[in-house]
Amino acid sequence: MNTEMVVADLQQHLTVLRPPEIVLEEARRAAVALKEVISAKLKPVVFNGEHYLEFEDWQTVGRFYGVSPRVISTRYVEFGEIKGWEATAEAVQVATDRIVSRAESMCLDDEEKWKSRKKYEWHYVKKSGGTSLDDPGKDELIWEKGKDGKNRPQKERVQVGNESVPLFQLRSMAQTRACAKAMRNALAWVVVLAGFKPTPAEELDHLGERNMGPAVIIPEDQPPAGSGNTAASSPPPLSGAVFVDKIEWAYTLQELAKKTTITVAAILKKAGVEKAEDLTPEDYAAACEMLKRKAKPA
Repeated sequence: MNTEMVVADLQQHLTVLRPPEIVLEEARRAAVALKEVISAKLKPVVFNGEHYLEFEDWQTVGRFYGVSPRVISTRYVEFGEIKGWEATAEAVQVATDRIVSRAESMCLDDEEKWKSRKKYEWHYVKKSGGTSLDDPGKDELIWEKGKDGKNRPQKERVQVGNESVPLFQLRSMAQTRACAKAMRNALAWVVVLAGFKPTPAEELDHLGERNMGPAVIIPEDQPPAGSGNTAASSPPPLSGAVFVDKIEWAYTLQELAKKTTITVAAILKKAGVEKAEDLTPEDYAAACEMLKRKAKPA
């Protein structure tokens, strides 16, 4: 088949299926609705004055058109000393199960935010100054009243080093990136009409600190909201932790609990919540530190 025949064949199939003015009007309505959703977010993702959508935002756009992402496969990969996961995902028209887009993405431990993170421990604050991991004794303890009205020894989180990011979190991020990219391939034109950048926010980790929504990354040097304290001795509850969303909290707690005799259900009951994602950042961080201390030796 010569070139002229190929071009002619393509031209026969590239036909307008629906009136463009109707398609654009629908897209404008979707864009207006999307703007309302993003404007309601407490901490939208912003780089250099440009707004980027997180994965859940892409899911919102997909709902307008009956399109949903699904993970097809994940694969562990190594490139010399670099390791991580590769994922393949599709964007699917739910009503017909028709695939409208497919994408691949990776998350590797050579990325700064996915290689290691700061490790913290809860230390007792001592009357004589400084902190102690072990109970310093009643003469050194400082007591304070908690939210439940009970008195407890005052503690603060202290950085004690760094730890590797668990591989299962890299796998989860690879899946999230692939899903977001598949949705972007199908629906970026609507997002651009709304005035947002088409690159998924999850692909921008390499650009450093950003104004993030609460479900993805908390900048490492940002103090807890309302604390008024920027001292290094008072790190934020989830400083350095990188999560796809709060559902990752359940996975993390389950992995840590496996090494102890403590169950996740017991932790949730003590905190007065039903699901891990309902924990406050402070309670989640405290639970992780407690499970690490209680972990059985390998």
